[in-house]
Amino acid sequence: MAEGSDIAINKKTPFYPWHRDHGAALYEKGGWVRPARYEGARQEHLRVRAVGGIIDVHSMGKVVVEGEHAAALLDFAATNDIAGLKVGGARYTCFCAEDGGIVDDVIVYRTGEDRYYLITNTLSRYRVLDFLRDHALGRQAAVADVTSATAYIAVQGPRSRELLAAAGIKVDLGDSALGYFEAVEVDLHGVPVLLARTGYTGELGYELNFPAEYGLDVWEHLCATGEPMGISPVGGEAMMTLRLEKGYRSYGSDIDLGVNPLEAGLGWVVDWNKADFAGRAALAAARERGLDRRMVYLRAEPEVRLARGDQLLDAAGQPAGEVTSGLYGPSLEAYVGLGYLDAAVPAPGEVRVGGELGGQVTVARRPFFDPAGERLRG
Repeated sequence: MAEGSDIAINKKTPFYPWHRDHGAALYEKGGWVRPARYEGARQEHLRVRAVGGIIDVHSMGKVVVEGEHAAALLDFAATNDIAGLKVGGARYTCFCAEDGGIVDDVIVYRTGEDRYYLITNTLSRYRVLDFLRDHALGRQAAVADVTSATAYIAVQGPRSRELLAAAGIKVDLGDSALGYFEAVEVDLHGVPVLLARTGYTGELGYELNFPAEYGLDVWEHLCATGEPMGISPVGGEAMMTLRLEKGYRSYGSDIDLGVNPLEAGLGWVVDWNKADFAGRAALAAARERGLDRRMVYLRAEPEVRLARGDQLLDAAGQPAGEVTSGLYGPSLEAYVGLGYLDAAVPAPGEVRVGGELGGQVTVARRPFFDPAGERLRG
């Protein structure tokens, strides 16, 4: 199937009946109908930070790679080490085109000696499938799309661990048993679940992957269990402000085929000790000549707004970059964003954003919310 060929058909996630019956405002992305909000994005955002939220992330792509050469295939496809990933481990990585552009940023879970499970972005699912299948030629490795067959729910927030235990997950969820970026197969009242200690909110959180036939039942069970704790569903609008406060990139806005990981501030996922990987030569050349631009974190002064496409201006008032994502961050009580800034402009430092509601913006090399990642580890 060609990339994006399903966009004309608005598919419904397994949890759609609940969203509809509970008055969610809905929107479409990548051919999937998703909840934008239930009560309001601000309230839902703050609830995740304070207590927790249950999030429909089903539209993300899910891919299984398995076979004798699965490790070799993914190790070549990814910019960092996959072959050395232990069973039960997870790794955030980039797949790059020959010119170094980002095909997608993905999470790879090793679920068996010769089996891997990948989460892709909604809009780049088919591109990833084509990329992997092209590189699989001549290798004993099968690439399968399991997106529709696998339900996907995120449970995020300070009480997420407590919610899962109350819902019936019997395994030890403490740091020593299931650390950040680890996954374990568990049973939830007879439903087999791959439970991952990952998320997109900057909070302690987990993601549940399980057969889609159980989707609505599991969703309703989590909602009923979470209600007495103050934990309830959260829509996509809150998800975007949560991720942006933490500075997580969004594919299609902050990164795409026209950007390489070095420019995007993702150089830490490039393992230069690997003999070869897709895009390595182009990335090595970019590193050698130096970067013309780099991604930075942005926080606006009061009364200043940030929005995608806004121009960034240097101290002399000259164009020096562009905002790729910008939204009001309720936890920080300010507009926050990501953008590309000319490498010659100091960071950390200050720039201005143009436009009628423009003004002073602080530039940083680390996210403004929980820069040390302490909340991720509970």
